[in-house]
Amino acid sequence: MQAAHHDRHACTDEKRAALVTWEARLEAIRQSERTPSNVVRLGQRAA
Repeated sequence: MQAAHHDRHACTDEKRAALVTWEARLEAIRQSERTPSNVVRLGQRAA
């Protein structure tokens, strides 16, 4: 029943554009990553 009324457009181009934009935002955050003075980094856990 739902398939008869569901939009069959996969939105592939829109999804790709959104993911590229999100990737750029995350990379910008990573590049400018600074630890605030009130944050203490803890040691990394052993794998």
